[in-house]
Amino acid sequence: QGYFSKAFRRTTTMDMSGLSQVLNFFSESAAGSASIRAYSKLNDFYGTFNDLLMKSVRPKYVTIYVKRWTFLRTGCIGATVVGVAMGIISVQRALGFLSSGAAALALAATLALTEILRVIMLVQTELTPQITSLERLLEYTRLHSEAPLEIPENDPESSWPQKGSIEFKNFTMSYRPDLDPVVRDLTFSVAAGEKIGVVGRTGAGKSSLIMCLFRLVEASGGSVLIDGVDISELGLHRLRQSVSIIPQDPVMFKGTLRFNLDPEGKYDDDAIWGAVERAHLKKLVEKSGEGLEMWIDANGGNLSLGQQQLVCLGRALLEPTKILVMDEASAAVDADTDALIQYTVRTEFADRTILSIAHRLDTIIDFDRILVLELGTISEFASPKELLANSKSLFYSLCHEAEKDTTTYLNNVACGMVNHLDYLRESISHTTEPDNVQLFVADDTGMNA
Repeated sequence: QGYFSKAFRRTTTMDMSGLSQVLNFFSESAAGSASIRAYSKLNDFYGTFNDLLMKSVRPKYVTIYVKRWTFLRTGCIGATVVGVAMGIISVQRALGFLSSGAAALALAATLALTEILRVIMLVQTELTPQITSLERLLEYTRLHSEAPLEIPENDPESSWPQKGSIEFKNFTMSYRPDLDPVVRDLTFSVAAGEKIGVVGRTGAGKSSLIMCLFRLVEASGGSVLIDGVDISELGLHRLRQSVSIIPQDPVMFKGTLRFNLDPEGKYDDDAIWGAVERAHLKKLVEKSGEGLEMWIDANGGNLSLGQQQLVCLGRALLEPTKILVMDEASAAVDADTDALIQYTVRTEFADRTILSIAHRLDTIIDFDRILVLELGTISEFASPKELLANSKSLFYSLCHEAEKDTTTYLNNVACGMVNHLDYLRESISHTTEPDNVQLFVADDTGMNA
């Protein structure tokens, strides 16, 4: 039984692992089916899928062999016990110590022993994976839940935040208590309406800073104040409604354009159309012929990546919050859409406080100040002109890692010799809306054609 239990658990784990790889590969391929067909990679898909399928099937055969091996030996043990029992019963019967009924009952019980042993071993072994699932459920019940969505007694005024000022005081955060802090002792303030670019190398803590602002991870120490209100005392719903975000990866819902822009149904058609027009989506919506009822597939499957990001821009335009967070909103879009987003941010959000994580420095070079993070701490925090004037600053080195023409342009913008807004306006003068990208239409199989 010891050999069988260990072997059975191992082969079951291998079986589930192989099945997981097959399902993951299939789901990823289904999401990227348009690219697979466009690049004529169907044969590669079939080959990889068949290889993964064969690998996932092998542990099943091993499991069958293990069961057969165990049942054979269990049968041998049972047969031996039955043979011995029959000999004893025959002797006892010959000597007159057993009646015919008692002998028959003892023989029937002995014959059933083999099957009983087999069932006991199988049930005991197969119960172990089920107990593992129960252990997982118990672990989930011990996880710390998020803070309450609503704390009515701590809610600020309905117009909060009125200005949009942000202040970090000795803020420290780690993802788990047993891990080192990813940001530590952050102390800085952002004035209302100020535009702040957040830069740093990989692992500096840029995205973690944004997660702190939305309380996706709670602080280990210190506090964050928005218009003088400690966000740790607010309900999560109230806090997250008060801060807009344009993420790097667009978040799209299966439904109409109206639902994607206004999931809670708070705004009328005029307000939504205004956001559509300011997000440069009007021509696309009019071309669809469905207006605000234009259908959007799951994950925005029938829209290009640029169009999805413009929908997220329209969502932020529709919400009248005083703080906007941008997590490299134009990193994965084409040059024309990038210019549209950057220009719209500078014109439509001029009165809002902006925190923008930047991997491309030209997107934040004209901001008021630059926050440079290094290993979770503040390395520099000053205007672009001041930072570029210091050849020893980290921001200076980041700028000069780019191509020579880019570095020259960044210096000219920071020094006020070139107006970045004029450059963006010139870039979008010929293509004001991304109406040259066709909508993909879902076919009957659910794949994008």
